Amino acid sequence: MNTFEYRINELPTIEDKNVLCFLCLAERIKPHLHDLAVASGTTKTDVRVRLGIVTSMLNRILECSTSVAYLILKGRTRDASILLLNIYELKLDLEYISLKKDRENIWLEHNKKNLKPWKVDDQLKEISKSENEYLAEKEFYRNLSMIKHGNYAGNEISFSLSIRGDKIIMKEPNEEDLFVLIFAMSAIVYKSGIASISILHRIGEKFPDIERKLASTYNEFEEAFFSFLSERVKNYIYEQNPEIRELDEKIKILKDEQRKLEFELKKLNDLN
Repeated sequence: MNTFEYRINELPTIEDKNVLCFLCLAERIKPHLHDLAVASGTTKTDVRVRLGIVTSMLNRILECSTSVAYLILKGRTRDASILLLNIYELKLDLEYISLKKDRENIWLEHNKKNLKPWKVDDQLKEISKSENEYLAEKEFYRNLSMIKHGNYAGNEISFSLSIRGDKIIMKEPNEEDLFVLIFAMSAIVYKSGIASISILHRIGEKFPDIERKLASTYNEFEEAFFSFLSERVKNYIYEQNPEIRELDEKIKILKDEQRKLEFELKKLNDLN
């Protein structure tokens, strides 16, 4: 009797310490969303809104974002992007519902299996606070959609190998792609929580401790991320323009000397 052996090889985990560090920071946001989902499911107000909208959608976002994080950890940027689109759309739904109460019933009573109750473009236009934000969100959504649907117009965004004119383009995931996904996932999780809190406020439910912790943890992540990004940009500028590095170093020396002089002057004034 013939026997067969099936072997599943685990995908290698990325080793970039910066990516791993920020992925860990991003994961710290999710427990607050879990706490919110649990808290909203145990109160006595409008059960349809609490369970059918908030708890249901937050659970799905948490479930899917765990898979996104795993795929980022394995360097599978395009696969992670496909799932990221799912939680991005749910985030839009939560934000859209939070703006008008009558949308709660529209969501809960929706029964058309071939489409969602609202068009994404309408949601983006109402949710975005400026034209620039709308255009940026629209491009982000379009890029994720091109990856999901395998749109060849996406070229290297959608495929690891593509042909543009007389050029063959090969693009493997890089550190920058991973950082974009981590930041996007974190922002989606955070904004989903904020929208859910607004919906709960509308039915008289408030969880100030969870709200405070959610905002604080996300702010810590954002501050660390932009500080790191700023340093990366500065180093890139220095690499391209060594004279700017020299000028900055001279300015730093001058500022140090200025501080020393100010300190000595203060000592003299105190003596007089």
